[in-house]
Amino acid sequence: MQGGDLGEHNRQLVDAIRNVRTLSQLWLAVNGHDPYWRVVLAATVTEACTLIDLIYGAPAASPNHDQVSLLELLERDEPRSPAIPLLRLARQSLDSNALDDVRELRNRVGAHVDEQLSVSQITQRMQNFDAGHLNAVIDHGLDALTNAARADRLLSPVMLFDAALKGLLPCRPSRASPPVRLADLPWARYESRCPACPVATPVRTPVPKRPSHSAARRSRVCSS
Repeated sequence: MQGGDLGEHNRQLVDAIRNVRTLSQLWLAVNGHDPYWRVVLAATVTEACTLIDLIYGAPAASPNHDQVSLLELLERDEPRSPAIPLLRLARQSLDSNALDDVRELRNRVGAHVDEQLSVSQITQRMQNFDAGHLNAVIDHGLDALTNAARADRLLSPVMLFDAALKGLLPCRPSRASPPVRLADLPWARYESRCPACPVATPVRTPVPKRPSHSAARRSRVCSS
C-alpha cells in the first residue's frame, strides 16, 4: 500500500474515477426519464469538478481552494517527477469554457441548489446544458491522469481503480495488452435532455436492447 500525502491523494483520485464510472452507468439506467436524469446530471458535474480539482486545484473562490492538488503535491514532494511537465501541459490545454460551464452548473444544482432560482429555471438550465462540455472535461481529466501515471510509477495506483482493468492483469510479455487509457474504457456519453423527447444516451459500448414498444421513442433525436 502507498502511504503519505501522495498515497492519500491517489486514493482520492481513484474514488473520483470510480464515482464518474458509476454515474455513467446510472445515466444508461435512467435513460432520460424524469426526475432521475436530473439527479444523475447534478451528481456527475459535481464529480467531474472534483476530478479536475484533485488534478490541478480548485478555483480561488472555492471552499476547497486550500486543498493541495496532484500537480502541487508532485511539485512540492517529487520535483523531478516526469509527470509534472505533462500535467502542466495538460492544464494549459483544458477547455476553460467547458470547465466554466460545468462548474457553473455544479454551483447551481450540484454542490448545492441556488435558492435564488425557481424550480422551472433550474430545470431549464439543466435541459439547456451543453453535455459536450461535460464529456470534454471528464475526458480531459482521464487523459491527463493516464499520461501522468504512465510517466511516473508513483501514480500507477490511479490506474488500479478496477481490479479487472484490461492490460494490468498478469500475462506473458509476448501476449501483453497495449497500455490502457482511462478515457477508452466504456464510459457512457452524456446528451442534453429535452422534455418533449427523452432519448437514450449514445455510448461507446452497445446498450442492451429494450422492449420494442419503446424503440420508436428512443430513436428520436432532440435538436432543440
